[in-house]
Amino acid sequence: MTKNISKENKETQIRGFERLRLLVGGAKRAALFCHIRPDTDTLGAALALALALKSDGIDAGVYCDSEINDYYSLMPGVETVSADYEGGADLLIALDCGDSKRLGKFEDGFLKHKNTVNIDHHQGNTKFAALNILAHDVSSTCEIIYGLITDILKIKPDAAIAANLYMGIAGDTGNFMHSNTTSGAHTAAAALIKYNFDFSAAGYRLFKETSLRRTKLLARALNSLAMYADNRIAVITITAESLKEAGCGQGDSEGIIDYAINIGGVNIGVCITEAGQNTYKVSLRSRGGPDISRVAEAYGGGGHKQASGCIIQGKIQNIVDDLVRLCEAQL
Repeated sequence: MTKNISKENKETQIRGFERLRLLVGGAKRAALFCHIRPDTDTLGAALALALALKSDGIDAGVYCDSEINDYYSLMPGVETVSADYEGGADLLIALDCGDSKRLGKFEDGFLKHKNTVNIDHHQGNTKFAALNILAHDVSSTCEIIYGLITDILKIKPDAAIAANLYMGIAGDTGNFMHSNTTSGAHTAAAALIKYNFDFSAAGYRLFKETSLRRTKLLARALNSLAMYADNRIAVITITAESLKEAGCGQGDSEGIIDYAINIGGVNIGVCITEAGQNTYKVSLRSRGGPDISRVAEAYGGGGHKQASGCIIQGKIQNIVDDLVRLCEAQL
């Protein structure tokens, strides 16, 4: 169990774990769901838990209502993630989903099932499952799953399980540089790297390696850079035309937001990616105090104080103006 969570949250988490242990013990087949537009945390948590359940004799599948980008190809078992769930599972588990809408097309079926579990670390989780295991003061959902696998299910991780959990923790903490990095995150990571997977290759893939097409997209994205509020807000805009010219898909824009927030003196970084006609995916990052989860929540999105996102519909210039206004209010 992670050591940094509050006493109250730890007790609540333990009770939830015990109920989950009973559910797992009575299940023959489990379906694990990642959130749409997946990251390493949702994928790592689902893949690691699926592998652990399989080692305990339970049939477990992982499902996601989004295309899985090549970026995640080093995650063991990621090739088994399916976009098609036909039912039949005794137990449904959502991993890293702040609300049921993050399940995409699987939302209705999930909400109608009687044995559902929601495991998450996001503040403001809507508690949409029959059993909700939430820990807002840990780094990631993978950190929660690490405690579940080792302390409750009593399953010793193998290299594949450890790799998935490590990449989830590293991804959500920005390679252990974001403010959500805790002593528990470092403790879990230190324990996981003992399981003989190539954490150096994993770190390089997550934080260094890129493709030629993404490099071409980055050049176009940086050319769009606009500064506001005395250079404290940096906005990058990625158009559908830029994606097409670079030969990229939506997933290739992941991580470009870092080039906005990493500019010296910038407190809020914004990356706006065109996702359809008058529809834009917005990524937000902050540094030095601003709570940009409030900005995302204004559009029905959410996330963390320093890393959030949302989907906005409208004209691009109106979207930029409104986002800048809301971001300025957080400075």
